[in-house]
Order: sequence, then structure tokens, then C-alpha cells
Amino acid sequence: MLPAVTGCGGIRTDRYVSLLLLSLWFRYDEILVSGLPDWRQPVYYYRRVRKMGMLEFAILLSVILTTGHIITLWSIYLERRFEKVRTFVRQFAECRVIKRFY
Repeated sequence: MLPAVTGCGGIRTDRYVSLLLLSLWFRYDEILVSGLPDWRQPVYYYRRVRKMGMLEFAILLSVILTTGHIITLWSIYLERRFEKVRTFVRQFAECRVIKRFY
């Protein structure tokens, strides 16, 4: 919550508390105007990442990049497999058509 007002610097702490309240009020007013960020918006994740440490960010980034790389490799493999099956079926069908005529 608010910092405790102690010591002989009462004027300075009062200014600090009033500025703190004013900044909180501006932040609250901004939330009222623009609303809280939704989890589907990039701003939500940007604010979370901004508070992360460097190690956490590096681990998160490496997990995301590794997952994307694996998905890409699987898609390449499945595309090549699909093409091989398709060409085999096409050649088999052509072979059956040729045998019918002879």
C-alpha cells in the first residue's frame, strides 16, 4: 500500500505520497478509458515479458523457437511423404491403365 510517513521529513513524504496517489490515479484513469488488456492482445504479454529476468526470457524464447523448428521439420517430412505417396499412386494408376490396353 502506501509508504509509512515517519521521520522529520514530513513535507517531503507528503509530496511523495501525493505524487504516488496522483500517479496511481492517472494509471487508474487510463484503465478506465482504455480498459484492462485482454490476454489475446500483445500488450498483455509485452507487460509480462518486460517484468521477466534475462534467464527466464532466454528459456522462454528457446522453447518457442525449438517448438517452431520442430513443427517446421514435421511439416517438411509430411509434405515429402505425401508427394511420394501421390506419385506412387499416380504411377500405379498409369500402370493399370497401360496393362488394360495390352
